[in-house]
Amino acid sequence: MKKNKNALNNSGFMLLETLIVSTVILGTLVFLYVQFVNVKSSYEVSFTYNTIPGIFMSKELSQFIVTLDNNGYSNLQNKLNNSSDGYVSIDPEIDFINPNDTELYKEMIRTMNISYVLFVNDDLTNLKTYLSNNNNVSEIFQPQFKKYILNLDTDKTNKNRLIVAFADKTFASVLIGGEN
Repeated sequence: MKKNKNALNNSGFMLLETLIVSTVILGTLVFLYVQFVNVKSSYEVSFTYNTIPGIFMSKELSQFIVTLDNNGYSNLQNKLNNSSDGYVSIDPEIDFINPNDTELYKEMIRTMNISYVLFVNDDLTNLKTYLSNNNNVSEIFQPQFKKYILNLDTDKTNKNRLIVAFADKTFASVLIGGEN
């Protein structure tokens, strides 16, 4: 029985062609997957980090804090300078010296739906070191909030920064104050 050489060549060619086409398609699918993951990640970041409403509310809060009566802002700066962790948490129960300021602050926090407010130096080195080195950090630093802070740019200015975590899992950061 004679084998048809042409039929063998055709089946070998068909197998090679199938492998090449499959490799090209697989490569294209991997490329598209990587691009999709990058776009999805950027999309999530743009809707959780420094949103326009978040920045606006953080700026309003920072203006309120800067204008506190009876050296309230100076007291915050002193607490920050004495902090080894690199931050001061501004709790709703904080004593702003003037009871009217405390009530207004609580109302702002409630209305803006804010979970946590941190007062930090613009140079975030101390805070980032604290977050990176300690596994048992304060309950304030939920994983998403911690990730946001670690991704913030570190500058060396003579200003402070207000970092705000909102209840809807969005975050914002604004500069506050002037010369320390």
